[in-house]
Amino acid sequence: MLTEPVLKRFKTDHLENLKTLINFGHVSLSLFTKDPKLAGFTVTDRFLLLTVLPKIKFFEHESLLSFRPEALRWGTDLFSHLQKEAVQIKEI
Repeated sequence: MLTEPVLKRFKTDHLENLKTLINFGHVSLSLFTKDPKLAGFTVTDRFLLLTVLPKIKFFEHESLLSFRPEALRWGTDLFSHLQKEAVQIKEI
C-alpha cells in the first residue's frame, strides 16, 4: 500500500520496476489516497512494527514494535481497515 507521494516518486524514479512489480501474480499494490499519519507499517505472523511521525519531534520518527498476539491481531485489523479504503493499482 502506497501513498500518493510515494507512488509519484516510484513513477518518476523507478517506472520499469514498478511495472514489473504490478505484473507479479502474487503482489497486490494499492494506493491509499488519505493521509495515513503513518511513516511505516508492517504486520507479519510474528511481529507488528508501527512507525509514526510525531507532531513534537524528539526524533525523526518513533516506532512501536510488538510480538504479542493481541498486537498482531490489532495490526491485521488496522491493515484490513486501510485496505478497504485503498484503491488497487492494476496498471500504470
